[in-house]
Amino acid sequence: MILRWLKKSKKFKQRLYEKLRGLIFFNELNGWLRRFSFKWDKFPSIGSFILSQNENKELRAKEKLGVPCFMRVDEKRWCQASVLKGGRSFRSRSSLAGKTGKSQLGAKQKFNGGEINKMLTNKKILIGFTLITLIAGALIFLGTSGSASSLKGKLVIKGSDTVLPLAQAWAEAFMKKHPDVSISVSGGGSGVGIAALLDGTCDIADASRELKPEESKKAKSLGIQIYDTKVAIDGISIIVNPKNPIKKITFSQLKDIYSGKAQSWKEFGGPNVKITAVGRDTASGTYELFREKILGEKGQYAPTVIHTPSNNAIATTVSQDIGAIGYVGVAYAEKFARSGKVKIIAVAKDNKSTPLMPTKDNIKKGKYPLFRYLHNYTRGKPQGLIKAYLDFVLSPEGQKIVEKVGYIPLK
Repeated sequence: MILRWLKKSKKFKQRLYEKLRGLIFFNELNGWLRRFSFKWDKFPSIGSFILSQNENKELRAKEKLGVPCFMRVDEKRWCQASVLKGGRSFRSRSSLAGKTGKSQLGAKQKFNGGEINKMLTNKKILIGFTLITLIAGALIFLGTSGSASSLKGKLVIKGSDTVLPLAQAWAEAFMKKHPDVSISVSGGGSGVGIAALLDGTCDIADASRELKPEESKKAKSLGIQIYDTKVAIDGISIIVNPKNPIKKITFSQLKDIYSGKAQSWKEFGGPNVKITAVGRDTASGTYELFREKILGEKGQYAPTVIHTPSNNAIATTVSQDIGAIGYVGVAYAEKFARSGKVKIIAVAKDNKSTPLMPTKDNIKKGKYPLFRYLHNYTRGKPQGLIKAYLDFVLSPEGQKIVEKVGYIPLK
């Protein structure tokens, strides 16, 4: 309301400008105030109005104090009052005129005491606008000081290709909040990240699996305590060529395929096409998890299985071979399926179980049988910059990124 009225009075705006010049935050708003647009030339004087003796006396007293007065003409319109030399009337210059430039009021109009609303003084408006100015200035101050960050330094993050898209998104968002922080993110597999952490060449190891016994043993021999922070949930999707009519598969069928026992899709009700099993290399956490869940702890992949260095390589191989089957992280699978390169099929733990698709809801509720936690490993309990980064990862903002990238948040 104050701002709308302020726009209607060029002179009042100028007086406020002088009054507010010394305020601590006024310089911040100086440019903002100057952006108000006033076009007074198109508004004519309204003419003289007759006041009662008491009203005229009050008006004179206020003018002697240098306090301008304003009078409400109707519910929406105001005019500024000033005493004429003649005594009992005042002149006004105001935006009360209509679009034609003519006054909407007569040249003269009598106002009784009940018809003239409460007279306002500059003091009340000044106090109100000063409060607005101080609040706005405080917000400006807090905004500029709050955006600054005391965090500085560099982080090196290595590891899982599954976690890689997440780590890149987290790092980008974190560096945006903290411009003096530099984060280097690279993949290569969970094993690569954990090895780099033990060697001291990275600060955080991304992994899509638990530590292996030999990795824990090595850390202990080096006097290193590996600290595990779970950062998200992921599922492993089974993908086939879009031309393959197969729509579902069981754990036992997957075991037959990746152990080399099954040779043709005809054995599972599909076409008489040779099966091409595709998977990750030994550095991958997905490689280890799939082997443990499908082939068993002591199970081994068949020599005929094609091992690839990335999820992209698996999807490319499957998209080019009608008989190919592969396993990739849920986010990757959805991306490739949307482009038409692969088809995601439902998975059942056994013949008695209902085959389920790797949807976020099924994974979050624990219904989908192929899921795992994603990890960030550090040397000891996180401190300093590492802790600040992991706090961000686990924050609501960080977990929103998890969902945006295509994985499942922890909560």
